[in-house]
Amino acid sequence: MSAQNGAIGLSAALNGHALQNGAGAATRPLPNSRKVYVETPSGLRVPMREIGLSGGEDPFRVYDTSGPHGCPVREGLPRLRETWVRDRGDVEEVAPTHTTADVYAAIPATLRRPVLRGRGCVSQMHYARRGIVTPEMEYVAIRENLGRQQLGTVPIYRDGQDFGASIPDYVTPEFVRDEVARG
Repeated sequence: MSAQNGAIGLSAALNGHALQNGAGAATRPLPNSRKVYVETPSGLRVPMREIGLSGGEDPFRVYDTSGPHGCPVREGLPRLRETWVRDRGDVEEVAPTHTTADVYAAIPATLRRPVLRGRGCVSQMHYARRGIVTPEMEYVAIRENLGRQQLGTVPIYRDGQDFGASIPDYVTPEFVRDEVARG
């Protein structure tokens, strides 16, 4: 067998192994877990994965980065932040300028997204330095508090070096804003 054929054989074997042991895992439910959302009074939803443990222990939650599931491929991902961005009132919809007309026409209409351009600075740092807490900052605070609420009054053990940072036991959206403003 030549080296090239051996490489192809190994590649096929690895692909077969991947198909049996994890490729496509993003489309299959993970064992002993379920996707849950932490919701805020303002309607913000932050995805978490709740993992069932053995021995009668309470489930364990982790931040879920898997993204939305079951989205029709021809429609694309939901525009989760579009409302947040538009509600700030400092962007305008403009015609796309990054593609030629024939390339744009080749994109299915259901996948075309509006192009939003800021009328000025529209960065998170810009808002933070003006004292504005954005939904994105609220989202980060919820994600960073993962597990902290479950601890209740149990002291938080901090391992590692804090490098002089003053990190609170409970992260608020205002704390995130202040951190972003500091750069």
